Order: sequence, then C-alpha cells, then structure tokens
Amino acid sequence: MVSQAKVLIATAFTFLVLCAPVQGMLINLTPGQIEEAIEYGKAGKDTKMADFSKEWTVSLGEKVGWATLYSEFHNLAYKARKAVVEKRELFPHEVKKALERRDVLTFSVTVMTDSLYYNYHRPSTLRIGDRVLPAAYEFQPEMCEDSDYFPESPYYVAACVYQFPIQGIETNSKITLTVLKPEGDEINFDFDLSKLR
Repeated sequence: MVSQAKVLIATAFTFLVLCAPVQGMLINLTPGQIEEAIEYGKAGKDTKMADFSKEWTVSLGEKVGWATLYSEFHNLAYKARKAVVEKRELFPHEVKKALERRDVLTFSVTVMTDSLYYNYHRPSTLRIGDRVLPAAYEFQPEMCEDSDYFPESPYYVAACVYQFPIQGIETNSKITLTVLKPEGDEINFDFDLSKLR
C-alpha cells in the first residue's frame, strides 16, 4: 500500500512540474548560460554530431531529411565542441561571433532527393500560428551531391541554410519551417521552441 506521504510528494511534484512557467528557447544568454553552453559543447566532444544536436533537430527520416535550428546556445555549444575536437582553446572572438546573430533564427537543412538540380524556386517559410514569414536569407546549392545511398534512391542530398528574423517570435512558440525539395515537393519541420535551449 502506498503511504499518504508518497502520494502527497508525488502530487506536489506533479503540480510543480505542470505549473512551472515555460522558459522557451534561450536568447541573450546570461554569463551562466554562456558557461553552460560551453560546458555542454566540451562534454559532447566524443558524441556523434547527430546526437549532440538532437535537442535542436527535427528529423523526417534518413531518406527524407532533417533540419537543425542553431539557437544562440546551440551555436556556442557547437563552437566549443569544435574547439575541443581540434585540441585548442575556444577564443573570445569565437564566443562573440557565436552570440552576435541574436536577431535571426538560422536553420541548417539536409534534404534527400532524386533530383540533381533545384527545378523549383520559391522562398522557404516559417509559420508561427497564423503568421507566415518568408526567409530573409536562403542558400540552396546549384547542384546536389551524391547521397550515401547512391546509386539507390534517394540519389542526392542538398545541404541548405535558411534564416528568419526573430523579431515578434515568442521563444516558447511552436513553429513550422517549410522548404521545397529540388523536385518541388514541400516538406515541413515542426519545432517547439519551448523545449530548446
């Protein structure tokens, strides 16, 4: 039989968890958060990149594609990891550079495709509730690269970058990044910013 004290503790814990404010994605990192990001990066030096970036990545499957959001925290953690892997110090100018793009959301997107070239061009979009924002910056390769599956389908892979202004986006929002595959099909990546650092 479960004691009354255990039930009371479990109830109190559940109440605290459910009533805790949603923090949301971290922006304008405090000195403590900067140190936390650097330590996360250093600790992840032996971790596969996919596992290291899992918190910030939405995957639609290895044969479809994935998108990674480079928040301030993730960007700084990545640079700290890179420095440790390269067996060198993380320089102050690298920290500054990692934190200077506070005004944009940057997505690195990998799209698997059977088309060597982008046949369709339309700006990618970011949906936040009822609002739809076009990308402020896009990079799509002129020509895709052979995938690890080549000569099987999907034959090619496209590594793309998209940036959107962060102004007016709540850091605990649910957002959808919509991009086009080279053959013109839309793919959607759903992110919950409240679960990201």
